[in-house]
Amino acid sequence: ASVAAWGQQGPAPDQLEVPSGVAVEDRGMVHVADSANHRVVARSAAGEVLAVWELTGHARGTTLHSPTRVATRGDRVYLADPAGDRVVVLRFESR
Repeated sequence: ASVAAWGQQGPAPDQLEVPSGVAVEDRGMVHVADSANHRVVARSAAGEVLAVWELTGHARGTTLHSPTRVATRGDRVYLADPAGDRVVVLRFESR
């Protein structure tokens, strides 16, 4: 049974294309690796989009290729980006 479902297929911030990893912080924020859109979306426990991380660029190391796994610790978000051959560490700053 499903308790909640967020998003529909697409590229908009509240949509997902191939969600492939989820991490939930102690304070309830949910981070979703959206592989096909090459980004990570942070949502509140209620599903509201709080932040979207899209690293884009042409230099190696400046683009999220297809993040697949997410982990959190404190204010850090760790992303596995196998197509980019790396792990990316982001810092979430509360507003």
